[in-house]
Amino acid sequence: MKVGEVMQRNVTTVEKGELVGNAAKLMTSGCISGLPVMDGEKVVGMITESDVVQMFIPGILRVLGEVPKIPGLEKYLERMDELAQKKVEQIVSTHGAVTITEEVELGEAIALMVAKGVKKLPVTKEDKLVGIITYSDIIKVVADRS
Repeated sequence: MKVGEVMQRNVTTVEKGELVGNAAKLMTSGCISGLPVMDGEKVVGMITESDVVQMFIPGILRVLGEVPKIPGLEKYLERMDELAQKKVEQIVSTHGAVTITEEVELGEAIALMVAKGVKKLPVTKEDKLVGIITYSDIIKVVADRS
């Protein structure tokens, strides 16, 4: 089975210069957990719910695995206002996205997603976005086979 057989072809995207607040609106209005970040017609990254939420908490917490008392966390509303006004490219690496083509076998796509720690892969053809494959698409394949 090829990626093109299970991918979603209707993809909501966001331009790299768009405000994070607007990207968040796109995610919430469409019940989407992540968006390909575009520079014109080229996919340059991804912005996810996790990217946005993790902007509020220091990265050391992921290493510590616990939540110590951290001065200043009560100012999260101010940080939300600041974050909403940043450009997507300011919080997301736009130095190339992990992408795949629609001709690739589904097993290879799954392996790439697991290896790179991503739940969504933009699907490209000649460097243009043609779809997206997500963990949900893979779960649907499993469900359809039962």
